[in-house]
Amino acid sequence: KLFKFGVDHLFWKPISTEETIDVFCVGSDINRDYEILKKISPRINIKLLTSKKVNVNNHKNIELIDGSFGNSSISDHQLRILYNSSKIILIPLKDVFQPSGQSVALQAMSCGKTVIISLTKGVFDKVHLKDNHNIVFVQPNSSDSLNSKIECLLKNKLNRKNIGRLARRTVIKNFTINHMSDCLNSVLKKFY
Repeated sequence: KLFKFGVDHLFWKPISTEETIDVFCVGSDINRDYEILKKISPRINIKLLTSKKVNVNNHKNIELIDGSFGNSSISDHQLRILYNSSKIILIPLKDVFQPSGQSVALQAMSCGKTVIISLTKGVFDKVHLKDNHNIVFVQPNSSDSLNSKIECLLKNKLNRKNIGRLARRTVIKNFTINHMSDCLNSVLKKFY
């Protein structure tokens, strides 16, 4: 039985704020590929929240914020503001079989944001996530494709807003904590 992950869509929601960040990346797991950020156009400002050691000294367009789940100077309220202040949430991944980036993707989608994520062998959902509909997929380690998608989305606010709207709708229909609870209950019933 597949255990479905969910987020609190009542907390992770759109809030009214100006989009001042072009691209926001968050996460510290070993499957993140933050080296690819150095290949993104220097015209694009990037904010990166991670505890991973990433040398961005020669990349003035990348702002590094040190932190990780349970050990961050950023609260969930502040993280929600960062999501909502961003035009694009980017989750660059190494091509691995293990699902990665799921919680960040769903939190950002629930906030009504456009998420770009690497289409790995272990993508966390192949049924509900639809490329250029409610999420945007890029091939792992393809800086040309990544730059192209980012620049296209930054130029087309209407497209970003539409993808974000459909992303939130997808979370509400499939990935809330109620869905996760129902899934857990059905798993537990098999043991009783």
